[in-house]
Amino acid sequence: MGVSHVYYSMMKNTQKTLNVTPTWESLVPVLAHIVRHAETNGAVDDIMKELKNMAKAADRWNAHCQESK
Repeated sequence: MGVSHVYYSMMKNTQKTLNVTPTWESLVPVLAHIVRHAETNGAVDDIMKELKNMAKAADRWNAHCQESK
């Protein structure tokens, strides 16, 4: 689940980048659905890996905020 961008031309020689990266909040229902209905352990393992990465990032952010006080 990386950053996704859509590129499109609005006018000749003009390009604009649209950031269509989903938020973690919007992904939680999707991830929960996949875990509930997964037919392979690999899908669940991938989701658990992503959730652990997000938890680590949240912990780093919380530590940063505590240090900034």
